[in-house]
Amino acid sequence: SYFSEDAAPFALGQGCVTPRRGAAIRVAEAVDESIVLRLRKTATEAQVVERTLQLALKGTDSAGGEWRVQLESVPPWVSLPVASGAFSPSDDVISTALSVSTAGLAERAEPYTADILVSVASQANDTFSIAVVLFVSATISAANSVWGRSF
Repeated sequence: SYFSEDAAPFALGQGCVTPRRGAAIRVAEAVDESIVLRLRKTATEAQVVERTLQLALKGTDSAGGEWRVQLESVPPWVSLPVASGAFSPSDDVISTALSVSTAGLAERAEPYTADILVSVASQANDTFSIAVVLFVSATISAANSVWGRSF
């Protein structure tokens, strides 16, 4: 038998214990599970927008763990001031900032895209992906257009 007779009263009295693990990743400011941004730029300045990534944790066991963004999945137009950390057994959500910038990007009809990977290591290991889609366009005025130029 897998269970000892000493553990049976605990299991029956306390219910099942599930391992601590990541549950889902989402963007705090969005209703979707991806980041879709439409940013404008001029010949002299880039636009920067910040979003908050939230990593939900689940499991009834008391265990902490670690999370990290897989930096090889982060394009140069995305920055994360904090890309890894630890969580305690009582944490239900981990939040981290993510910035997206048009600096160095040319306008184009197709969006810039990336799938950012976040790994969670606790009693069970998981990896989550968050899609980032960035459309870069010029200001409305043709006189200020920088179509196709990057700076």
